Amino acid sequence: MPNICFDCLVPDVEIDQLAGRFRTLSDILTRDGRVAGADISVSDNPQVAPDISKQLRQTYRDEHHELFESIEQAPRDVAQQRMTEHGLFDPDAAQIHRIMITLDSVSGSVNQIAMLYSRLLTPPAPTSDPATMLFDEQSLEIPARYPWTVIVTR
Repeated sequence: MPNICFDCLVPDVEIDQLAGRFRTLSDILTRDGRVAGADISVSDNPQVAPDISKQLRQTYRDEHHELFESIEQAPRDVAQQRMTEHGLFDPDAAQIHRIMITLDSVSGSVNQIAMLYSRLLTPPAPTSDPATMLFDEQSLEIPARYPWTVIVTR
């Protein structure tokens, strides 16, 4: 059975909702015949290499640096309010969570299915003009809501 393992930086208060979205996608993939079944398990604070934890936190800071820079200048209570307004979280206060997906009888590419799940962590950028898409790839990049790494095993 193939496994897809996401290690992601998620605030504790959001992990149950995120896990629910993973389960909903699993139900859809099962309904559509892409997999015969998918089991989702979530581990809080799994054992990961220290550089992974550091990298995920830094990625979050880097991808949201403009907002963080403007917030850092504000008083603490105003900064907290701005973070909430922009949907940001403190990467140092969030912990790593592991979402393990065990797939049964995959139809097609396991990597493709992993990328479908990854959309729950990094939503697609809005696209409008196909010509712009060809010449401005940066417009297709948006920050991950939850920074993540993935490992696919068979």
